[in-house]
Amino acid sequence: MPRNLIAAWRATEVLHCLDVIERETLVAVNYTGKRNHSGDDFERYVRPIISKIGKQTYSAIMAMPVPEEIIRAILDNQKGDLKPDLWPIVDEVLAGTIIWRQEFANAGLEHPDETDAKKRAKKEKIAKFEYLLISYAKFRNRPRDSVVMDDVEKIILELIGKGADRTYSDCAIVALAGAAGDFIGSELADGNCFDCHRTREAISKSAQWLVFEWTNSHFAFLFWKSTGKLCLLSLIENFLRQTLNECFSQKPADVKVPV
Repeated sequence: MPRNLIAAWRATEVLHCLDVIERETLVAVNYTGKRNHSGDDFERYVRPIISKIGKQTYSAIMAMPVPEEIIRAILDNQKGDLKPDLWPIVDEVLAGTIIWRQEFANAGLEHPDETDAKKRAKKEKIAKFEYLLISYAKFRNRPRDSVVMDDVEKIILELIGKGADRTYSDCAIVALAGAAGDFIGSELADGNCFDCHRTREAISKSAQWLVFEWTNSHFAFLFWKSTGKLCLLSLIENFLRQTLNECFSQKPADVKVPV
């Protein structure tokens, strides 16, 4: 894994340019044949290979059109457990080394233009929540540009798809997504309840942020006694728990608070 036949083919082109091939070299050239490496992979594997073959040779290899036999090897072997990955084809279409054709769509691939259009549509939907997401990330001591916040964005889009934006405020949606982002992949996926420690903590953190956001946005809340804020916090925790239960577990919520 991954079963990237295009990277494997390109790796053989790199091998032709090397004087010495060792066991570690095979790993390095496979990474070199890929596109879109992580920073660590590039520094560990790709940069040393480029230093040996030269930037010009590396660029020439990466620009080579992908042979038809490699494309056929991918498309004609899509059965069984060891089928080659399809997604590298899209990367190569974007790079201009493969020309898009209907056969790719028939195999289940999405045209890059369509993917870009969906990404733009998602960004437009997320844009209205941006200032709240910045506030939430800061409150939770997280970078705005992080995997965790990417998960929060995905859950916001999922909540919008469920129609939550027609019932709840933008603040409530971010709080819901923030709480779900902490445990959506574990407790909910396992069908566990919303009363375990991790879910209680996640809901409590989001409720605290929601109260924080309101007290900074509505001057009236600044004059509340601490007991009033505690009552509000309890109410919001109950709202988050019940609404998340309804949205993600398909169980009817006992209460619905139009926050």
